[in-house]
Amino acid sequence: MTHAQAYGRVGLLGNPSDIYGGKCISFTIDSQAEVEVCDSLRLRIEENEGNGGIEDTLAYNGNHDLIKATMNKLKLQDKKIHIKYKTEIPVGSGLAGSSAIIIAAMRALTNILTWD
Repeated sequence: MTHAQAYGRVGLLGNPSDIYGGKCISFTIDSQAEVEVCDSLRLRIEENEGNGGIEDTLAYNGNHDLIKATMNKLKLQDKKIHIKYKTEIPVGSGLAGSSAIIIAAMRALTNILTWD
């Protein structure tokens, strides 16, 4: 089993892709996203709060799409793992909650690449 987390963030100035040439000033907040990955007999993706049910496919359908996109990008389509995730970052708050879920997922999922 592997566990990873990433914190929400407030951007004060700039953005890595804007006119400031990739420079930005930001700081993290206390709220975080967490992802846990365990070995499994088949793919299972679930949010700890129960939103979106349990998925066993990487097809995009509006449920767990951030986790699915991360797995697809890392080319982990054939992995038989159980992924649980949760976030304390309020949805739509502008505190980089989606980014925190993706970063925590990448951290946890890249750890499983050493399992093989």
